[in-house]
Amino acid sequence: MYCFSLTTLHTAFADQIRVRINKQDLVAGTVYTSSNLSAIKSGSVHFISQYEIILQDAVIEATGSNAGIEFYRESGKAENDNVLLKISGTSHIKADNAISLFPNPTDGLVNIQTANLINKVSVYSISGQQIMEVYPEDNQLQLNLSHLDAAVYYVRIDAATDNKVFKLIKK
Repeated sequence: MYCFSLTTLHTAFADQIRVRINKQDLVAGTVYTSSNLSAIKSGSVHFISQYEIILQDAVIEATGSNAGIEFYRESGKAENDNVLLKISGTSHIKADNAISLFPNPTDGLVNIQTANLINKVSVYSISGQQIMEVYPEDNQLQLNLSHLDAAVYYVRIDAATDNKVFKLIKK
């Protein structure tokens, strides 16, 4: 038996995804807790859409040789070439310092969250031109990008202990 403990994991995928916990497919648009998925011992799994998932204080019990959590491409089966993320055979996983940006794709409003202080957020066009820069000095921020054209942008987030660049699709 393995126990996966994910304090916070919020991720968005560019491709449509499917999620399996202990080989049970989850349904997009559903919140899973211990009441509707026996593998979840506490916390919750929010399978928001086929592009976005949040695991919040989730403790997941996995038993058997096929135990684990898999994120795989919608177009394929959960085979090695289609698996985007697989968590198995590990006693504890924590993503406390993870930086998240959601929703992606977006219509305009974008949320950024991290466990640490966000020092600076910069938005760049696909050609590398800086479009905007903000200094939130907080651990969360909501950017209004509704004034931007539909395109692909890069968002660089400089936090106190980590930096990350996201590819953002503006619809």
